[in-house]
Amino acid sequence: MIPVRLELHNFLPYRSPDPIYFEGIHLAALIGQNGAGKSSLLDAITWALWGRARARRDDDLVHLGQSEMYIQLDFEQEGTTYRVVRRRKTGKRGQGQLDLFILNEGEQPRTINEPSMRGTQFKIDEILRLDYETFINSAFLQQGKADAFTTKTPAERKKILSDILGLEQWSVYEDRVKTKLKDLDTAVASIDGALGTIEEELAKEPQYKRELETAENAYDLAREALKEAETRVEEVKDVPADLRNAQNQQADINRRISNFQNDLNSVETEIKKRHETIKQYEAVLNDGKSIEEGYQTLQDAREADTQLGAKLRDMSDLDQRFNELQAQLKEAQSQIEQEKRGFETTISEMQRVLENDIDDELAQVNADISQLENVEKQRESLQENLANLREERSGLSTRKTTLTTEGQEMNERIDTLEQAEGASCPLCGQPLDDDHREAILADLMLERDTKREEYRQSTERIAEIGDETKVVQTEIEALGVQLAELPRLRSRAGGLEKQADDRLAAQARVDEANAGLESIVAILENKDYAHEVRQQLADVDAERQAIGYDRSAHDEAQSTLKEFTEFEVQFRDLEFARKTLPTEKEALDGAEERKRRIESAFSEENASLTKLKDEIENLTLMKVEYEKRTREVAAAKTTEQQTYGRVSAAKQQLSALEGNRKRKRELEERRENTREEQVIYKELQMAFGKNGIPAMIIEAATPELETAANELLGRMTDGKMHLTFNTQRAKASGSGTIETLDIDIADELGTRPYEMYSGGEAFRVNFAIRVALSKMLARRAGAHLRTLFIDEGFGTQDDDGRNKLVEAITAIQSEFDLIIVITHIDELRDAFPVHVIVDKTANGSMISLR
Repeated sequence: MIPVRLELHNFLPYRSPDPIYFEGIHLAALIGQNGAGKSSLLDAITWALWGRARARRDDDLVHLGQSEMYIQLDFEQEGTTYRVVRRRKTGKRGQGQLDLFILNEGEQPRTINEPSMRGTQFKIDEILRLDYETFINSAFLQQGKADAFTTKTPAERKKILSDILGLEQWSVYEDRVKTKLKDLDTAVASIDGALGTIEEELAKEPQYKRELETAENAYDLAREALKEAETRVEEVKDVPADLRNAQNQQADINRRISNFQNDLNSVETEIKKRHETIKQYEAVLNDGKSIEEGYQTLQDAREADTQLGAKLRDMSDLDQRFNELQAQLKEAQSQIEQEKRGFETTISEMQRVLENDIDDELAQVNADISQLENVEKQRESLQENLANLREERSGLSTRKTTLTTEGQEMNERIDTLEQAEGASCPLCGQPLDDDHREAILADLMLERDTKREEYRQSTERIAEIGDETKVVQTEIEALGVQLAELPRLRSRAGGLEKQADDRLAAQARVDEANAGLESIVAILENKDYAHEVRQQLADVDAERQAIGYDRSAHDEAQSTLKEFTEFEVQFRDLEFARKTLPTEKEALDGAEERKRRIESAFSEENASLTKLKDEIENLTLMKVEYEKRTREVAAAKTTEQQTYGRVSAAKQQLSALEGNRKRKRELEERRENTREEQVIYKELQMAFGKNGIPAMIIEAATPELETAANELLGRMTDGKMHLTFNTQRAKASGSGTIETLDIDIADELGTRPYEMYSGGEAFRVNFAIRVALSKMLARRAGAHLRTLFIDEGFGTQDDDGRNKLVEAITAIQSEFDLIIVITHIDELRDAFPVHVIVDKTANGSMISLR
């Protein structure tokens, strides 16, 4: 991982400094005052990548007084550039956000987020092949934690070394083996349980044979009993069918008797109704003469009503037409009267306009506007003068800044020349003698004095411009107060001019409306309108008189119709009685004959029913015996089936024993195979465990780590210090060894514990081990760690120790693409080609590169 660009916002002491670009930097010193935020830059990198820094809570990382922050880090990994943006909002429900992008040249950033922050963080770890703990224990010598590896327990040191060597996969293998062993143990237990059940079942074979013999004897007895019961049922087997037949015959007779009774009732009702109908028809025929006379009177009244109704319809059409014409005449009059009212309204409105005289006011307003327009031109001139003054002041301020920078550079050149020793001029490279020095100094001082005079004159002119600006601004403000009235006056003048135009137009409209009004009044007075409608009214009235409709005669005809309406129905009844009476008498004779036939058949069916009831009574008694014998057959059959089932079950149990013997052989073979597999996986468990292959890999890698650490430690101590990694030590009991990762440190005084060395000596040991770890991490497959961060530690060293550390860092720079060293010691600046400078300001810490 190589950082390419870092952007911070409200992170620890930083507000919004310019982004840092790491491209082109190989070895750099990160310098600045204590508390300026040097270590915070490395916190920003770890927080962006892993969401972790030195602070315990994310909210503690937000700049004081702010509510949100973000870090944007672009980094290159295995030839691909990525961008990670991590944000944080403070509060009771603080919120975080993490976004991951891939940056392809010439394209817009493309997000490759996972659905959750946890998933996105896992993807970042996969890309880096590195987590936070491994990073800070190897590639990041964090402030105050240079001994983070050395002071850990042997077990913790082995864990860090395992992560660096990528041994976590062996833990995965070990877990898989443990899971498989649990499955195998479960399988063996299951097989043992099944075998025990089979053994119990095989032991019951004699019992199953005795049960089969008993069941077969009982089955033979049950079959004999069933045969006897079936023979007895055969003797009465037809009784149920005979009883059903007799009962069906009885039901048929009862149904026929019921039908005959219904038919008899129906024919008697019919005879009664026909007698009544004949009587009614004869009564109608007796009143025949009076009905015919009333019907004739009804017909005469109906003819008169029809004729007078036709005349009434014609009269109604003419009345409707007459009313429509009158409405048209009234509508024409209403339109003319409406036109008259329009002329009157126009004349009234225009008279009000003519009464308003505004000529004097318009002249006064125009005079006031002319005066204020002159004031407006005066203000524009002052504003232009003010802009020129401001432009002049800006140019002078810029020039003063330039003069300050140039003056500082000239002072540095004068100081350099005054302090220069040697034969060559440090400024131009020419031979340097006293005359040449004095001549150059005189030229430089003259140029410096000239710039100082120009600076003084610029300062005085800026002050003068300030005074002139105030005067001009005061005059502009005074004129602005006067000009505040100008928009209102212009608006008023426009309104007055429109009113003058409206008065001229109003007089013309009054004259035109008076002429139109006189014409309309004459038309109304003379009724000179709707002539055609008036003629049509006269014609319709003449037609109404010519029809000759008699209203009283029409009322009399309608009264007669109401009075004699009932004869319409009576006459139809009379005609119907004359036609139907003979037929009705014939039908009565037929109904009386059907009644006699039904009474005869009804008597015959009752005799048959009495005889059938005696037969059904005898069959019912025989059916009780049949049902008793049938139940005996069912009981015998049930017993036969039960005994057969016991025989089948006994045979099935004996047959199942053979299957169990075969199953037993298969299970015993499977148990043997499973136990052999258990032995293999137990060996794999030991191999994948921490004392197996991982321990062998650590033991093989330890010499490489030890050699790299001692190479650096020897450079820093002139070969006086040496360390050794021990991966095994004897048990306290004296029997056997245990796996460990102890560190032994030796100098010219002998081997001593780490705690017995001074701070400077301890830091050299820590530095050598940590750099060795970083180099190992950089070389291990897949990690591709190419950046080293060293935060502080030089303060514990004397001058010689610091020089040795710088030499060691310089010596390992080819191992990494980027090395950043954080220090607050000014003497170390020149030891590094690039300086990343952090300055503390009122607006937060700022960053610059030199």
